[in-house]
Amino acid sequence: MSTKMHYVILFVDSKKLTETIKEIKKQHFVKKVEISQTPTLAVDFSELNQNVEEEG
Repeated sequence: MSTKMHYVILFVDSKKLTETIKEIKKQHFVKKVEISQTPTLAVDFSELNQNVEEEG
């Protein structure tokens, strides 16, 4: 017996996030809902690029 992972990445308007999560969780086939941490991650890589240029 093989186990398959099925997942979805869904982009939702932040204004409708709570309402959308409630609706998704009502579905019988949904086991877990996770909110991405992307908005809280640092995405400024300019310093990293500068270091690479200096070393290269």
